[in-house]
Amino acid sequence: MWKSLRQQRDELEVAAGWLVIDPPGRFPGPVEHVLVGQGGVLAVARWSGDVAVTEGVLFQNGRRRELQSADLVREADALAGLLHKRHRPWVAPVVVARGDAGPVKVRPGLILVGADALAWTLEDLPIHFGPDDMADVVGRVAQARARRAEELPTQATLSAQLLADRAGRGRTHV
Repeated sequence: MWKSLRQQRDELEVAAGWLVIDPPGRFPGPVEHVLVGQGGVLAVARWSGDVAVTEGVLFQNGRRRELQSADLVREADALAGLLHKRHRPWVAPVVVARGDAGPVKVRPGLILVGADALAWTLEDLPIHFGPDDMADVVGRVAQARARRAEELPTQATLSAQLLADRAGRGRTHV
């Protein structure tokens, strides 16, 4: 059964003190959720099916997922770019799969963790952020989301562009 990101977010079990917020990036993108807590900022993608690591490479249902992994790492880097310089080192891309497997480092720089192990994994992270840091991160992500929404064209803008394109096709250029 298909579930909305909001339903998935509500089902994502995180440790106390961690916030689950919507990502600032394009939709749909590899980052489904951003987790913000004392341990840092996690750009989270949830993968279904059988997810495994072989020689540092992620596989999903038997297929290599290097391109998808690289996309997630790029999106996490873009997320870090939105944040204050002191917060950037604590941003990490994470793939959450079903099961209770503890965190595993995967090339190219991301982490795989089972959904059932996510909460205790978050609890075990060292503390890097205080409440002010967390508020700053959440505020910057919210500002980026708002800017993205402002940049999206409206129906009226799209209609006007379409009419202008149609009108322009009928003209002969001399």
